[in-house]
Amino acid sequence: MPSLNVLMRDIMNDRLLRCFQLIGLIFCFAGCELKNSPLSGLIESGSSSVQPKITVSFLNNLNEGDTDLTVNQAFSVVLDQALDEPLSVQFSITDITSTNSVDYEIAATTLTFQPGETTKYIPVVLKGDVVGEGTETFKLTFTPSSQVDFANSEVTAAIIDNDPIVLSVDPLYPTNGADWLDYVSQDLSKAVNEQNDTACSTSLTFRKHSDCLNGGVLKKVVAIGEYSCASLTMTDQLDAFNWECSDSEQPVYFYSTGFKTGKGLKDLVDATAFKQNKVTLNKSAVFVADSPLSTSWWSNTISNVTLNSGGADAVLNLSVDGTIYTVSSSGNSRGILLSADRASLVTLPGVSITATSTLATDCNPNSGGSQQCLIYGGPSTLNNWVEGHFIGSTGISNGVTDGGAVLSFSGFSNWRIHWLYFA
Repeated sequence: MPSLNVLMRDIMNDRLLRCFQLIGLIFCFAGCELKNSPLSGLIESGSSSVQPKITVSFLNNLNEGDTDLTVNQAFSVVLDQALDEPLSVQFSITDITSTNSVDYEIAATTLTFQPGETTKYIPVVLKGDVVGEGTETFKLTFTPSSQVDFANSEVTAAIIDNDPIVLSVDPLYPTNGADWLDYVSQDLSKAVNEQNDTACSTSLTFRKHSDCLNGGVLKKVVAIGEYSCASLTMTDQLDAFNWECSDSEQPVYFYSTGFKTGKGLKDLVDATAFKQNKVTLNKSAVFVADSPLSTSWWSNTISNVTLNSGGADAVLNLSVDGTIYTVSSSGNSRGILLSADRASLVTLPGVSITATSTLATDCNPNSGGSQQCLIYGGPSTLNNWVEGHFIGSTGISNGVTDGGAVLSFSGFSNWRIHWLYFA
């Protein structure tokens, strides 16, 4: 018996052809003329064995608001022919950059076409908030079925955020490297951003400069809404740090690797406070987002000191752990002792400290007062930072004879000398 029995239009001759299929071949016979006839296309006059087909479409971008919103026709699922029996299809949901139940909800993952129905819609509930998240995506994947074919079995949806993205500057190592001169251990076989968040040993046993990393210069900024480092750049307003992008997490993030050439602690502080700073994210040189201006990248106390220039003045003892000591006016000093752990001494731009002719500091307690230095640490200080312009005898000295060496490091452990200028 023929399995196909239809009327078809012969466009060239404007007439009907009656066609049927027999043993794999289609036979057509001329029928009546179609002159001035409204009939066109395919006219079914019998049953068809053609498998029904479904096309799935994402209709419109899903625009997130500040409160929950239901989009009733987010997706359309269209059947190319009406059926006499119900047809059910299933789909699964996969998050790409969004999070199901946090950013959106889809109540049911089964659709049923009733007899005669050819179009179904999939509603989506958008979860509103006031947090900038960027565009987020998810996809629907329809399960193959023996009852129906799919023109496309997968479709991706985008949730468009209505809130501006605000970047946050955080410590790269928040447990042990959050503040200035909080040092973390360094494994040279790993990249700067792949270290364990482990405090650097406080042992006074000799350590190399490379054993520890100053967590204070290592910051992390998640590039919200960005999932590739391609074409992304980051800068900070003070232009103090080098920034690199990592795609080891999603979204990608930037991290500071240290100071730019010529930059230092002097560029981050005023006499008594950290300077305001922020980061800016660009993509292909076009602004994407930034962080708020802030002085809170670190929580260290900043203390401005007055130099001990008088002939009878005692040594200037900098003794509070974790403090950044600033010198904002040039002058003479009879000697400065860094007796605190994680303490910094920095002269601000254009400022210098000059050693007096007679220093009050004894670089070596065992020398009987014969070894004098402008700056020294001791007797067992840890993790100090000295930066600035110092005038005395030329060079850095450890255990020098009389004459006022600029610096003695015999009392320091894990000290950092950064941008020292001698005269």
